[in-house]
Amino acid sequence: LRGGPSGPVVRGAGVTLLEAGRGPQGASGVPVALLNPYRGRSARASAFDLAALRATWALVDELEREGLDTGVYRSGVVRVASNAKQAKAWAKREGVVPFGPEGAPSGFHAPFGGFVAPAGGWLEPERYLRALAEGATRRGARVRTGCAVLEVTAGLGLRTTGGALQAEQVVLCTGSSRTLGQ
Repeated sequence: LRGGPSGPVVRGAGVTLLEAGRGPQGASGVPVALLNPYRGRSARASAFDLAALRATWALVDELEREGLDTGVYRSGVVRVASNAKQAKAWAKREGVVPFGPEGAPSGFHAPFGGFVAPAGGWLEPERYLRALAEGATRRGARVRTGCAVLEVTAGLGLRTTGGALQAEQVVLCTGSSRTLGQ
């Protein structure tokens, strides 16, 4: 067993990854994605958000030690405040380095300041998904591309474009704007 943000993960389970496309394509097809738990105007990050970011970096480290190209960059993330009240609230966030207008990173216009989240970064989804799929297959998972999940039926049956499947557990990753069956 190895612990994760939501509890232990059992090794040795049979895993099949289903990908609707013909290869790793990335959630919503965006060319890059931020690794930033500080979302929205409030820039709040829950304990789960912060734990998930740490778990992501641990997974990236593991894949890179195996020689896989993850397309992930530990650059940190800069957030620029819209007003003084926001900057003051943001300065209290765990894991950030606040800055005032005079301390803005080079090239940033930040009249109210903001913060740097050193633990953040960004990734190229296609490269990252390719590394995840390769890492999973190295650990015994099957990967089926061109197989979209259309429906999860009673008893964890799956109706897919590649036929019916039965599962003991199902995890769906549909992207930020997709719903099952679209």
